[in-house]
Amino acid sequence: MNQILHIFRKDVRHLWIEISGSLLLFAIYIGRTLWLWGGQENPADGLGRVVWGTVMVLVPTSWVLIVVRSIHDESLVGDRQFWVTRPYDWKKLAAAKILTALLFIHVPLFIAQVAILERSGFRAALHVRELLLVQLQIFWVLDVAAALVAAVTSNIVQILLWLVGVAVFIAGLASLAEAVPNETMPIPGDAPGYLAGAAWVALCAVVLLIQFRRRKVWIARLVIFAAALALVLVIVASPYALLVARAYPELPPGASPPLILRVATHPRAGGSKPYEPGEREKEVSLTFPTSSSVIERNTFALIEGVRVTIESASGETSKSRWHPEDWEFWPGDTEFDVPVSVERRFFDRNRDAPVKVHFSFAMRAYRETGIHEVIARAGEFPVEGVGTCWLEPHRIRGILFRRVDSLSCESAFVEPTVSGRFDTSASTCTPGPREDPNIHESAHLFVQSGSDPDPEIIPVHFFGLYFNGRGIDSSRKFPLGICVGTPVMLSKPKTFLTGRIETEIDGIKLSDFLPRPETPNFDAE
Repeated sequence: MNQILHIFRKDVRHLWIEISGSLLLFAIYIGRTLWLWGGQENPADGLGRVVWGTVMVLVPTSWVLIVVRSIHDESLVGDRQFWVTRPYDWKKLAAAKILTALLFIHVPLFIAQVAILERSGFRAALHVRELLLVQLQIFWVLDVAAALVAAVTSNIVQILLWLVGVAVFIAGLASLAEAVPNETMPIPGDAPGYLAGAAWVALCAVVLLIQFRRRKVWIARLVIFAAALALVLVIVASPYALLVARAYPELPPGASPPLILRVATHPRAGGSKPYEPGEREKEVSLTFPTSSSVIERNTFALIEGVRVTIESASGETSKSRWHPEDWEFWPGDTEFDVPVSVERRFFDRNRDAPVKVHFSFAMRAYRETGIHEVIARAGEFPVEGVGTCWLEPHRIRGILFRRVDSLSCESAFVEPTVSGRFDTSASTCTPGPREDPNIHESAHLFVQSGSDPDPEIIPVHFFGLYFNGRGIDSSRKFPLGICVGTPVMLSKPKTFLTGRIETEIDGIKLSDFLPRPETPNFDAE
């Protein structure tokens, strides 16, 4: 213990400038945040905005600098440093570096998050798990990542070279992922995230153990390069189509799907002349009119991905990759278009010949539970299962609209997963010049969030509960919105079915489904 404190005191003496600067920046950041929570106006423009944005970037940067400079004070690269001749135990050396990070990064962060929660009206004692989880996440995402780079470098120049290499690698990885079929289709569940987190923890533990215990820098660097290569191989070799098929199994025969989809065999009536693809276009865009019906009350469904296979009479096929989507379907009938991209050569050979088109929809169905009524009030008011909410007029293209079709809310650490609906006929608003109380429609909302908080400094999240579906009718009038006294229904959605809906149409001509331009409605703004 004496050796740990000795190294810690030495680090404080050597890094007092970095530590003082970091604490000052953090105090300014948190102090201004608490000041704004006190009702002060937030300057949105000018020099103040630039300075504030710079401080927000410098706070985590200063934390990284503390970790890097602390490790470089006993550099782990090479064997000619004076400290290796001293009886330093590598475990105590590592413990001293962790102690420096805890006292000058995590303790101030913990105190600040508790103060912000209390100032916002959230009891910190009820969020101890989230407070500790955020500390752990920041430790692994920021502290350990900075320590990993510092452990295999000996100066700032080498760090900059490593950062450039990491940036190039990430850019190349993103380009590679876009080229791999079906990679962009998300796999539901927490398993992929947990596996990635476990792999990151294992990599950091191995590299830091090699450096602190043996100081074999080239072995540590080879481990990092091997991990990067393994990541590339995983992206390239993973059977994404099989993973998607397992995540969204085909519904068993005879099963009653919660969502019925019907793809039309003819284009929509009317409209302008369809677009003809340009000579240089390598792919042709098609749109298939589709109708849907949710058949069970208090349920809704999401289409999270679409794959389309087109087969000609000669047996030639064109199979698309899975395209991620985020389409919501609520009780009642809905009409929408399914966009499809077809290779140009396939389209030219089969544009006027009869073909068969098979659609696969990755679907997740939810049941609304705990349905309860919320009455909008003046000022801030608590909302069960959400947090604290209030009514706030919004702007569209700089124009302030008095109509409100959303609730502005705040919650501790994570945005809640919530669904709801709002019947415009129950609005208590006084009609405005462009509002018609005789227009009745049902608007819905669905907000999906994770159960664990993200590694963020500010523990309070601001978000909006937007009720979709409200628009204008043929007379260019709006339905009424949400005002004080207006009831809205909120609920907790629970997944009750995840699967794949298969449907197909036969004997259609691809040229009939070329997109048609719509007549713009300039009065809809």
